Amino acid sequence: MSEERGNITKGKENERNGSLDFWKGIAALSICFCHIRFPGYAGAVMAAFGTCGVALFFLISGYALYDPEADKNTVCKRILKRFKRNLIITLIAVLVCFIYTLVDRMIYGDVRGFLESLKDPVIYIQMLFPGDFGIISGQPLWFMAALLFAYLIFWLLFFFGLKDKIHYLLLPCALLCIAGDMTVSTLGLNFHLCSNAIAAAFPLMLLGFSINRFKDRIKLKDLTLILTACVLALAVILTACLRPGGVDISPLFKMPFSAVMLVICIRQKDRHPSRFFERIGRQDALYFYLVHDLVIDPVIRLYLILAVPSPFFEWTMPFAVLIIALIIAELIGTAVILVTAGSRSSKQSA
Repeated sequence: MSEERGNITKGKENERNGSLDFWKGIAALSICFCHIRFPGYAGAVMAAFGTCGVALFFLISGYALYDPEADKNTVCKRILKRFKRNLIITLIAVLVCFIYTLVDRMIYGDVRGFLESLKDPVIYIQMLFPGDFGIISGQPLWFMAALLFAYLIFWLLFFFGLKDKIHYLLLPCALLCIAGDMTVSTLGLNFHLCSNAIAAAFPLMLLGFSINRFKDRIKLKDLTLILTACVLALAVILTACLRPGGVDISPLFKMPFSAVMLVICIRQKDRHPSRFFERIGRQDALYFYLVHDLVIDPVIRLYLILAVPSPFFEWTMPFAVLIIALIIAELIGTAVILVTAGSRSSKQSA
């Protein structure tokens, strides 16, 4: 029985898109460097590619929504199923972040003041939209809130039979996404102004949806796509380091770069660049994203206790956060797989 289950698992892994899992793993790890940055230009470049990682995950979520053979009711049910699953994950993550913050305030801060601040109803409105969970140390949860709202928008569009017309929204939505990112980054505004369902999640998911719908019309050869991705990556690096006139124009290249990478992954689905990163992308990516921000403060305190000297402090801390968060994500991912496999086998036995 164990051999049979192992063969089934291996078969499912072989059916997966190896290139996409690989780049999902890379993207998840790169997001860590947005929140705990290296010094100087290295930090700016890694943060820029980290935001490309976020964009890639939204693109993939939108890509998965297109199914030419499914009718309206089937697609709406699938969207609601994805919505419910991600809602459960979000609620669990909110609870974990709340407990973490509560314990942290008990040890290092004013727990009474923290609990008093939770009585303000505005806080909960901000959690719903634009997705500001900063009060419970859950800033990365904006992604989950934005994803949930974007699913609801897609459900409404499908429900009213607009599946074949929503691609007309792509250009204005893309312009909104790019302009919002440029404005917020250039002026140093609150990142939630461009990191929400309207200005980020829906435009990027719509782009992913449109890529799936019109992928047969993309006639560029693989080599051309790879060279295009390299040029766009170089443009992201240069514009992340050099701001002409103080304006951050890297968003002009980050969205196209992420989109081209998605197309490349679709074309090269049978490749397996690295089983290690594929495993991260397949099993650990979401859990890593949700836990990495909680690891930062404990690692900083540990470094301060150990009196790590300044050059090593800045250059090694991002890697320390990444490794610890990855270990935690691997444990969570493995536990989820074991629990899921156990529940399935018990249902089959019944």
